[in-house]
Amino acid sequence: MSVSSHLKRYGPLVLAALLGLGVRLLPAGQSLGGDDGVSLYYCGKDWATMFQRMAVSGEPNPPLYFMWLHAWLLALGPHLAMSEVWLRMASIVWGVLTIPVVWAVAGEALGETEANIAALFMAVCSFHVEFCEELRMYAMPTLWAALAMWGVWRLPQDGGWRYALGAVLCVYTHYLTGFLLLGLHLIVLLKRDYPWKRLLLMDLVATVAFAPWLPHVLAQSGDSAYFGLRGLPPGAWFPEVLWQLSFGWAWPLPLAGWGHQGLAPVKWVGVAVLAGAICLGLRRRKEADGIVAAWLGGAMAFSLFSIWGISRFTHERIFEYKYFCMLTPCLAVLVGWALPRLRKPFGWAMAVVLFGMNLYSLSLLSFDPALGQADWRGACQYLAKEVGAGDEILAQPGMYAGVMSYYLSQYRLPQGVRLNPTNEMPQDTVVAKHVWTCVAPYHPMALQHSTDAWLEHAGYRAGSLPPVEYGNFFPANAIRVQDWQR
Repeated sequence: MSVSSHLKRYGPLVLAALLGLGVRLLPAGQSLGGDDGVSLYYCGKDWATMFQRMAVSGEPNPPLYFMWLHAWLLALGPHLAMSEVWLRMASIVWGVLTIPVVWAVAGEALGETEANIAALFMAVCSFHVEFCEELRMYAMPTLWAALAMWGVWRLPQDGGWRYALGAVLCVYTHYLTGFLLLGLHLIVLLKRDYPWKRLLLMDLVATVAFAPWLPHVLAQSGDSAYFGLRGLPPGAWFPEVLWQLSFGWAWPLPLAGWGHQGLAPVKWVGVAVLAGAICLGLRRRKEADGIVAAWLGGAMAFSLFSIWGISRFTHERIFEYKYFCMLTPCLAVLVGWALPRLRKPFGWAMAVVLFGMNLYSLSLLSFDPALGQADWRGACQYLAKEVGAGDEILAQPGMYAGVMSYYLSQYRLPQGVRLNPTNEMPQDTVVAKHVWTCVAPYHPMALQHSTDAWLEHAGYRAGSLPPVEYGNFFPANAIRVQDWQR
């Protein structure tokens, strides 16, 4: 192939990858969040301490991402590890690598135009970008899910090694990817003469590779605690997830001032689109593009309903937005399939809405001080100025002590300052005469009113400084800092 042919074929992919890297780096210097601190707490010491802390804390996720993050911290060294951008590169790199895999899947299954659209959507998908900014595992299994999806499509040609590798890496990074892996098996029902025996053999290979970790899964299952989509009835969370997948944070648009729940009728459009893709794909199942639409739409629907069903059956609320980041490669390929097949005026309008709202959501991510979470960096800067020798800082819930330790370690604090993490009532653990409470008032594990009442009962009175909140345009995620004196 000539140079011009290479540029024509790979140029859009390179541009999409660079765009994806740029939009993920733009908000990367913002304050870390509470869950980031949990990961830093696990991975900040040696290997043995990491696994011990994960076991003691009841971490409900498998170890692959934490092993990677620990190696990344060792490679960075103490100086670069003080940079939020370099820390977040541990997740961003997996998000950017997902773009060429999605491009390859769409290109082989559909065509060059569809591949370029899918890569562009994956680059600016604000839902995916958001979770590429967390020091958690969500971006990594998304890449493995895309690899498994590519492996299922190419299994008749390559024997299934891509699928087996992707499946093993998926379940060693996040357990719920197993539902997507099962959903991808729908291709057996759609594609004539598909080598399903080979697919089952690759399933067996992946299961054997996962077997050594199975005892840990059984031990973790009793400690799982998921909180997600709070306050939404069963019939509302499905369109909510699809809306977030497609448009990210775009729901606070001015036109939506009539309320979050008021958007429910609009969000059902996402359900209708997904159902339409499945139905149209089934009608055209004798053609390759119809198989792809029905296959990936069905896999997404199977994953969503399976996780919801397991949640209802076990009474565990395991459906949370971030757990569906793994579905974004399927959605990107579906977007690449759908836009060229819509009539031009409607297709262009749909593209403008889809990409425009994602760009709007990206602007929210980029200009918010803390990526929609509490501004822990700002809170710790305030504490570093105000705390005195022998003061005590009460972090509640205690899971946020990790991110506070990270930021407070960057300051030279007065002698004897103590960080006291607790998820329970302070009781006799608070002994200093001057106490600073750092509470996320709206977090389900935070005991704001009970903590205040206990401190007053123990003889503490609110200090001379007024309470200060560090948050963002989502006030429910703020962190409140207040001083108490005895």
